[in-house]
Amino acid sequence: GNFKLHGENWYMYGINYFPLYQVSLEQNDYWRGTFDKSNYIASEVEKDLAHIRAHGLNTAAVRVDSNAFENVIDPLRDFFCRCARLGLKVMLSYCNITNPMSFSEAGFAELMRLLDIADDPTIFSYDIFWECGAVFTADIHAGRWAGAWRAWLTDTYGDLESAEQSIGALDRTPAGQITCPPRRDFEHPDPKLRAKMTAYFRFLSDMASRKWNDAVTAMKKYD
Repeated sequence: GNFKLHGENWYMYGINYFPLYQVSLEQNDYWRGTFDKSNYIASEVEKDLAHIRAHGLNTAAVRVDSNAFENVIDPLRDFFCRCARLGLKVMLSYCNITNPMSFSEAGFAELMRLLDIADDPTIFSYDIFWECGAVFTADIHAGRWAGAWRAWLTDTYGDLESAEQSIGALDRTPAGQITCPPRRDFEHPDPKLRAKMTAYFRFLSDMASRKWNDAVTAMKKYD
């Protein structure tokens, strides 16, 4: 149940790291991310990391927001070298690539090739979906999950008519096609909808578990 380093138990004492100067950036600059070469100031990052280490922490969790490798690879290499020299491990989140709901195996393979960290002991772990929260139930995804929801209902209950007999009336688009329940049914649960919402929650759990497994399995081929 413990992480091991050189045969001894190793305990993570970490922090979500953003450079101190980043909090004052204008919005467009901020969302280019910590490691965009136009934002990254190595001397200031060095001060921050030394401060983190001096407080007894041993891990920095960082997020990469870029969609362009050429903008972030050199700063990331610099960051890893500084962490290694100070004895800090890195938890890396590059969720534009690793987010299981839109996972890019080719993107992750290219990141490993360019950054060359597959065998680097500085990398401690990957945070593959930073702050996933309630994103699955957002109404903007109703159409995205609808086909998989109908397939799950058919697989679980035999057909859509049997599903409605078992869990109650299903949600439909104006054109009459079965779609996902609205977000409000999660936020303000109606006891009459409990069976349907329990089924939908199980569907989302099954889908997320499958996609997480697929993403992690693919990542392990490269690291």
